Amino acid sequence: MCIRERDLDATSVLITNGNTAAMTVALMTVANPGDLVVTEEIGHHTLNPLARYLGLRLTGLRTDSDGILPQAFQAACSNQTVKALYLMPTGLGPHLTTMSTARRIELVEIAREHDVFIIESDAWGPLQSVLPAPFAMLAPERKLYVTSLTKCLMPELRVGYLVVPDALSAAARNRHL
Repeated sequence: MCIRERDLDATSVLITNGNTAAMTVALMTVANPGDLVVTEEIGHHTLNPLARYLGLRLTGLRTDSDGILPQAFQAACSNQTVKALYLMPTGLGPHLTTMSTARRIELVEIAREHDVFIIESDAWGPLQSVLPAPFAMLAPERKLYVTSLTKCLMPELRVGYLVVPDALSAAARNRHL
């Protein structure tokens, strides 16, 4: 697991049929049809069709070389109710960068201020030996951490997992595929 510095309660970890299934459960757990989810302006390739299928509104936020701009996230949250921030902050996401710890902390502060859940997709994380603290470590009460073994072990191996805050464990298990 990439969340290695923190012990997890077994009920907060759900084994899934890969990353997309974990994404689906995470989105269904924190958002309802019509709710707004924000993400990078260029994001995960399956997020757009998945959000449409679930009836979620999806908005891309401006980015720089360090990921989502905090001022763009703050503006989105100030103008409307945002249910979740979905991002790929580590390594080989669409931007091919790793978000700094300082930027992660800024986004966590905004998420806490506006009561926004953070869905962190870390499919490439297991391949990297040096990583900043994941959002799951910085904001355990509002993180949903998604990863899989598909990219790092074998493309045919459809095993992923989702880590949810303890308070959302029952809701996520009810939506688990």
